[in-house]
Amino acid sequence: MVLVDDSDLVFGDNPDVDTLTNWAQNQKVTGLRKHHPKTYDEVAALVRQKRAEGAKLRVMGVAHSWSNVLPDDNTDVVFLDNFKLITQSPNDYSIVTVQAGVLQSELADWADSPSRGYGRFSYLYQNTLVQPITFVGACQTASHGSGFVPPTPDYIIAMTIINANGEIKFYDSSHPDLRVMAACLGMCGIVLDVTVRFNPDTSATMVTQTKMQYYDLFPPRGVPINDSYNPLKHFIESHAGGAINYSPYNSALLRSAKLDVNMIEEYHQSDGVWAHAVDNLPGTPVCPSRDGLPIWGTQHEPFYDKDLFVPEDWLMNIPGSRIHRSFMGDWRLNSKWANYSPFMGQVVNNQVLFMNPPSFSYRTSVTYNTSNAGSTHFLRYIDGITSGLDFEFAFKVDDDFGNIYEAWRVMIEESENMWREKDMIPLNIFAAIRWVGASECPLSHAFGKPGERFAMLEPTSSHGTTGWEEYLKRVMARWTQIRSKDGSLPKPHWAKWYKDWTPEVIPYIKQVYAAQIQLIRPVVLKQDPEGIFRTSTLCDIFDLPCLNC
Repeated sequence: MVLVDDSDLVFGDNPDVDTLTNWAQNQKVTGLRKHHPKTYDEVAALVRQKRAEGAKLRVMGVAHSWSNVLPDDNTDVVFLDNFKLITQSPNDYSIVTVQAGVLQSELADWADSPSRGYGRFSYLYQNTLVQPITFVGACQTASHGSGFVPPTPDYIIAMTIINANGEIKFYDSSHPDLRVMAACLGMCGIVLDVTVRFNPDTSATMVTQTKMQYYDLFPPRGVPINDSYNPLKHFIESHAGGAINYSPYNSALLRSAKLDVNMIEEYHQSDGVWAHAVDNLPGTPVCPSRDGLPIWGTQHEPFYDKDLFVPEDWLMNIPGSRIHRSFMGDWRLNSKWANYSPFMGQVVNNQVLFMNPPSFSYRTSVTYNTSNAGSTHFLRYIDGITSGLDFEFAFKVDDDFGNIYEAWRVMIEESENMWREKDMIPLNIFAAIRWVGASECPLSHAFGKPGERFAMLEPTSSHGTTGWEEYLKRVMARWTQIRSKDGSLPKPHWAKWYKDWTPEVIPYIKQVYAAQIQLIRPVVLKQDPEGIFRTSTLCDIFDLPCLNC
């Protein structure tokens, strides 16, 4: 049994303050009554008390979501940050039980810790995003990593949960409702712990970080894609996992010139795309360090790959902040776009310590051996960036990736259209692609049949970006017309939309998730018939009774 160190993260802001702001800072709720119970029985008693009072009780992780899943105003909120135990079965190290307060980064640290002993380096099947969010929270929102295997909640084989009666219940894989409860947006009850099946392989993985040319992955329209030339399909299918991120016009800084809308084509010809590839190395041991530096990023150990950058042009940090100045815009570019930061994505994506930032002189490629937990594409400090704006849809992948190319071009083209028409650059951090296999959890935007594959596309921008809402409306209007060859439409990630940005997202969710909602509703009603755990928005989407609405 391992007790994970307490996180530096402050759960629930100040307990004496009745407000809560989400990580993205796009929502704030007031009139909250915050609770930090220390035992399972205390949580159960709290549920029974609030039900007797006719009050709502919403469980929260770290509020790392953009969407309308935060509590309604005047709600009791329970934080499970006191529940930090991680245990593995004495008979099978791949069976791991994780309490609800454990962060994903802490789970990765534990997986690679020498104190774990037998089974060290075995981890989740999918190289999942590691950052200060709770593992259970990631599961409840049907979140994912990357690689054509099922996403995070699919590996839950048992769970302990408190229903609306305040009863502590245990469910395992024999129960028909487990796949719904594994990803349920907190509507099925308060999850206290989950038991997960890890990949038993303790071998190393190989990470290759490459700066590819933009057109080498995303050819211009008019260039035919066929069996012999399909660069995006080839890259994704050649690796076990990874990610692709593009910070628009990142070659502009290298020109030492102001941004010029008339040079979009020249930028595309010179821009780099950050391509992160992960490959399995069966039988190869994990190298725990290189030159005395740990090569996996953790909460407690620094990651700085010295071979990746050449320190030629060191930049200063913002005084009193660990956010690099380039995140706020670069003085060498037109100051009109104060939020434009073409290299921000590259800095974050390469896990660089902000306290000692490198130059941005970027080598073509670097490869290193690491653990499965260390192979993820964001390792550290994502909680400190200014990425306040995010939007993600999942597209079922056609065999030729034609719909994925089209969805990507929509993201880029609509930002450029607004630059030409309105002198705005609404896409100013990066556009990203990740990919997963089909999920058995009905809530998932990758819900499907075995063998089906999904690509997740998302634009991200910094706080205060002018034109973001109009940009999303344009993107969504075109994305929702892109059907896969089987006729299916793309679906939004449950944590990465906001109805104030795109009001049309709610009716669209009801449309594309209709069949899945019918699988989820009966389970939610069994667990919480009155709606003590639900928000008004979730009641609307799932057509459920709403308490005190």
